[in-house]
Amino acid sequence: MKKNFFFKIAIILFFSVLMISCGERSFSSNNDSDSANNIADSENIIDLDNLDDSGNTADPDIVDSDVIDSEIIDSDDTAVIDETATDEENESEADDDQNSSSYPEVTGSSKKVGEVAQNLIFFDENNVEHQLSEWYKPNDASSKLIWLIFASYDGFSCRFERDDIPGLNKQEYREKGLKIILIMNGYLTGPKPSSEPGLLTNLKDTLILANGESADFNYGYLALAQQSTFAKFINDGYPVNVFIDASNMKILNHFEGWSDDQASIDSVETFIKGTLDK
Repeated sequence: MKKNFFFKIAIILFFSVLMISCGERSFSSNNDSDSANNIADSENIIDLDNLDDSGNTADPDIVDSDVIDSEIIDSDDTAVIDETATDEENESEADDDQNSSSYPEVTGSSKKVGEVAQNLIFFDENNVEHQLSEWYKPNDASSKLIWLIFASYDGFSCRFERDDIPGLNKQEYREKGLKIILIMNGYLTGPKPSSEPGLLTNLKDTLILANGESADFNYGYLALAQQSTFAKFINDGYPVNVFIDASNMKILNHFEGWSDDQASIDSVETFIKGTLDK
């Protein structure tokens, strides 16, 4: 009897140990699987706070180099152009060619001090075409300093600068020859001329309503055909600020970005005042 009793106890102990061992292996295997799943999830985390409309994370005011150099045209922004020109249109083109011929010879780029600004073509809020040569001193005797600004509608720095421009566009500066041209070139993800001139009109009306005549300067947008010219003005991002001597269309100052710090704004005003007083 005693032998049978001890034999049964031994069998029970043996199976108990075996079950515990299997349980530990199962638990370890499950932990390894959970750990692998956690690693996979962590590798696919997206920063939703810094996500733009295209699903890409990007610094707010930096323009992707693919956007600057892109030859891809958004299908929403393509347009059918009537190639049948009237005699009146041909005469207009001839006048444009004459104006362009009197413009100084441009340099390869327009990003450095001393380079000549490209004779940019843009459209205003009424869809009227303009060229930068209109503010060239031989064509506009009142022009002395051209402040050409390229901006996006959604850039943080661009919004700061839009709010600050009217305060710098003082009457005394306008009377001395300051000409401001604000070119709105769509969004950080790319130009959107198909939404123009509606966006531009709304922006101009809003700024004038808030600031009066100091916000009544020149506004424009770029067609797709002008993006290659724009690329000659920009390095990395919006806003692009180009100060041009109207007498020879040479660049006096070029910088990208904008700070709402008062000291930075004052330094820009000091430059404007000093240039106009020369």
